[in-house]
Amino acid sequence: MAESPVPAALEAAYRATTYRVWLPEGAVDLRVGEACPALAAYVAARGGRAWMVVTASNPASEPLGEAANLARQRALAGLLHSLGLPALAAENLADDGQWPAEAGFFVTAPVLDRELALALGRHMGQNAVLFGVAQGDAGTPDTTPELLWCREVAPPGAAG
Repeated sequence: MAESPVPAALEAAYRATTYRVWLPEGAVDLRVGEACPALAAYVAARGGRAWMVVTASNPASEPLGEAANLARQRALAGLLHSLGLPALAAENLADDGQWPAEAGFFVTAPVLDRELALALGRHMGQNAVLFGVAQGDAGTPDTTPELLWCREVAPPGAAG
């Protein structure tokens, strides 16, 4: 098995996060690797094949001030709108509370796929986005969230 290019501590931090999506019916909490039937039903009912959670805040896991993050979120909202990608509010919440909550967006649309999700994450300078598909290979509901790593992440102290 190939070694991950992502530092273990960074991957652990992303996995130790609740990704909260504000559906019209109420909040749904997502975790990496844990299926969410309520989300599968929501995505399928809207003709989506895939979904993602993306933020513009704190690119490359480097903290920015509130004003800078807000401006970046507005830019992301404008980009999603210009691409015709409907978005709902989302929020990334670190389990240990050591990282500030990050506003984000939940996106699902028939045109959304893995490549577009990666492109959006890369455009916003993010290490990763949360991604899932509405149906598994056998056509059964499967919205198990996975992390898509958008950029190569060097271990701390590595030359780059």
